[in-house]
Amino acid sequence: MLNRAEIREAPIEAEGFLRAVAAEYFHRVDNFLAELMTLPQEWDEGWTMSDWTLRLTVEEAEEPRTELIELAQRYRDDKPGTEAPEGAERVVLHVQVLPMSRSDEPVTDPETD
Repeated sequence: MLNRAEIREAPIEAEGFLRAVAAEYFHRVDNFLAELMTLPQEWDEGWTMSDWTLRLTVEEAEEPRTELIELAQRYRDDKPGTEAPEGAERVVLHVQVLPMSRSDEPVTDPETD
């Protein structure tokens, strides 16, 4: 993954890389949805597609980002030779803490506000 300095130093290249990462995330979700009905029933409570729109400062946004990374690191990674309990499946955890685009802002009606 690119570090923040690399993104600022080469924004065009960084954007291309990050768009490729986003496309891969989409591809993984799309594959999951295509196979959803074939998952064993025991996984019904093991997956989620959730999002929350929050209003955070930069400092506040750093906290959940850091905590989510620490949470993910507590679990086994998917490297060859890594031991996992019987029944463990490969899962992907996508973490995105992104300021929303201004075009995503809800339209307010002055009549109802």
